Amino acid sequence: MPANPTDLKARLLAYGDKYKSSIPPDNFDHGLWNTIEVLSATLDVSGRTGKAVFAATLPKQYSNSRGNAHGGATALLFDGLSTATIGLIAQQGMWVGSEATLSLIVKYLQPVREGERVLVECEIVHAGRRLATVRATMAREADGSLLAVCFLDKHNPESDAVAKL
Repeated sequence: MPANPTDLKARLLAYGDKYKSSIPPDNFDHGLWNTIEVLSATLDVSGRTGKAVFAATLPKQYSNSRGNAHGGATALLFDGLSTATIGLIAQQGMWVGSEATLSLIVKYLQPVREGERVLVECEIVHAGRRLATVRATMAREADGSLLAVCFLDKHNPESDAVAKL
C-alpha cells in the first residue's frame, strides 16, 4: 500500500525543522531554509525510491550584485533538498540523517533572480544500503523555465557500522 502523502510531507517538514534547529540562526543557510515549502511527496511501492517537490524563494543575501542567485546558493538548496528527499526512505540504520555528500554536480542553465520563487523537484533514482543518488531540477514557478539540474550522491556511514556487526 502506498505511503500517505500527508505523512511523507510531514516527514520532509520534520527534516527541515530538525536541521534548522541544529544550526545557529546566523548560519549562512538558515535564511534559505526559512523560505522552503513542501508541495508534494511520493514513495514508490517498494519504498526504495521517491520524489518530492519543494518551492523556495531566494532571499537577497544569496544574490550577487546583478540580482542573480550566487551559484553556491543554488548548490546549497539542491544539497539540502536532495538530502531531505532521501529521508523519505529512512528506516532503522539506513538514511537516518548522518549521511555525507559524495558528489554534487550542478549544471546552471539560466540565472535564478533574487526574490524569485522556484520549484525544486528531487527524485531518488537509486538507493542501496550504502549509496543513494538523487536527480533534481530547479524551474521558475512563473513560467516553468528550467534553471538548473543536479545529481547528488550520498554515502550512508550507518550502513558501514551495521555491515560490521
